[in-house]
Formats: sequence, C-alpha cells, structure tokens
Amino acid sequence: MKRSVGRTGYSDAQMKDLLTIGFAADEPLDEGKKTGFIKDLPVKRITEISFHRMLIRQIQYIRTVSWGAAGLFLLAALMTVSNLKNDALWALAACTPFLALAAEWEVRRSYRYGMAEIESTTRFSLRSIVYARFLIVGAVYFAAMVLLAVILHHLGQGKTLFILSALLVPYLATMTGALLWERTIYGRSFPYTSLVIAGMTAGGVLLARYWNLMILQVRYEAWWEVAAAFLSICVIILFNGNMKMREAEIVWS
Repeated sequence: MKRSVGRTGYSDAQMKDLLTIGFAADEPLDEGKKTGFIKDLPVKRITEISFHRMLIRQIQYIRTVSWGAAGLFLLAALMTVSNLKNDALWALAACTPFLALAAEWEVRRSYRYGMAEIESTTRFSLRSIVYARFLIVGAVYFAAMVLLAVILHHLGQGKTLFILSALLVPYLATMTGALLWERTIYGRSFPYTSLVIAGMTAGGVLLARYWNLMILQVRYEAWWEVAAAFLSICVIILFNGNMKMREAEIVWS
C-alpha cells in the first residue's frame, strides 16, 4: 500500500514524524554538565567592566572637534593674554560659550546618529554613556579654564577662584540655555541653532565690557562664585530632566 504524498512533497507518515520532532521538548540538561558550564563562564572578565573602565573607554569615542576646541581655546588664550593685559579676562570669558556649545553637541551624538535606542538596551545604558561623554569633555574644558585662571592670577588679573568663576559663568549660562532649548520641539529638530545661544552669551560678555568695566573686579568675587554655583546646579537639573525626557520618548516610540 502506497503512502499518500501531500503538497509539501512528504508522505503523511514523514510529516507526522517531522511534527513530532519539531514539537518534542528538549531533554533536561545533565546537572553535572550544567554546573561545569557555569564554572567555565568568564565571570571575572564580565564583572571587571565597571563604570570607571567604561568611562576610560569612552575617551576614544570623543570627537576630534571636541578635543580641538579645548586646544584652540588654550592656544588662542596663550597668544593673546600678554597682549590684551587688562582685557584678557573679558576676551577669554567671551570664548567659553563656544566651548559649552562643543560639549553640548557631544552630548547630542546619540540622538543625532540614531544610537539612542541601541544604547538604551546595553549594559551601560544611554544615561551612563551620555554622562560619561559629558564628564570627559566637561573635565577637559574645566582643566583648561583652571590652567588659564592660574596664569591670569600670576599676571595680576585677580584671585584664581574669582577668575575661574568669571570664565565658568558664560560657559554654564550657554549650557543652561542650550539644555533649555533642547527641551523644545524646535530645539530637538534644529540642534545647531544653539549656536545662536553661544553667540548671544559671548555678545553679552563683550557688551558688559563697555557697559560696566567694574563688573570683573575682585570686590564682586562672591557674586561670580554664587552665579557659577547656581548655574552648575541648573545644568545638572536640566541635564537629568532632558535624559528622562529622551528615555521616555524612546520607550513610547
């Protein structure tokens, strides 16, 4: 008696055997083999991947333009400090908003290149990766401003902490404005318009130079330090808020 052949080319008996194999449950693993397999896993190698190591690894992914901004800022400062003399601090304070712009663009990379969704599902989430970039670039720019503050202090421009605060305030003001702009629909659609914010901040510093030259005096040191501390808190709050907003958008999308 011949077996009937279906449209798939298999007989009924062969199809029944294939279905039985396909739906058959796998046999339970041998407990001894399972224990040995777990022991052989490279657990030590996995646990060594800490946030500190990830932070170091992120250094190689920082764009050249971000490093170049710090180098160009230092080079221009060292070339002009001796010539500008009393106006050196004003000129440098007008340049720091563009450092903030470079740092803010570095933070946006995950969204610009469509990597935010992928990074959100990795072991180190989108928040950790963006934090790492923010800390690396911010630390480099902060170190550059500290170096310039020490140099200007030795040139008689004022106390180091006062000079550092005067350099940080325009930087942090630009960062605050850029993060606020990012919270809007237009800010997320047109990120490069934050360049206008940096230009406005730099222009405000130059206008202040001619409006009230006495603002950058040591007697106003406490005001500059308070302003720098307040703007630092604003940047942290806005940065965390923007990250939560982005993560919520990724989940809903």
